Amino acid sequence: MDAKYLAEIKARAEAAAVHEYDGINDLIYGRDVKSLLAEVEQANEACETACASAREYCDKLVIAEKQISTLRKALELAIDRALPESSYSVKQAITRDLLEKCARQAQEQEAEK
Repeated sequence: MDAKYLAEIKARAEAAAVHEYDGINDLIYGRDVKSLLAEVEQANEACETACASAREYCDKLVIAEKQISTLRKALELAIDRALPESSYSVKQAITRDLLEKCARQAQEQEAEK
């Protein structure tokens, strides 16, 4: 529910609160609607906050993935230079082993926090 639609409902609720239908005052109905609208507004605010947090997390994730890619390329280049005579598969195995070791160390450090 967007803000415009919510505002329209609020306007109708306020108008209904002061009118009588079939001799019955609609004040109670208006109060109920206002309570429901307050709940919807709170839910919308919570959703917006969660969405903002998710977007921020995704942005950080994209940055981290770019950094990992850059570091992986740097590692591959360093292994290429250090072991120029080794085969591609040996270099890939060394790269994989080093990356796994770094990942384990990072997980251990994270667990210690």
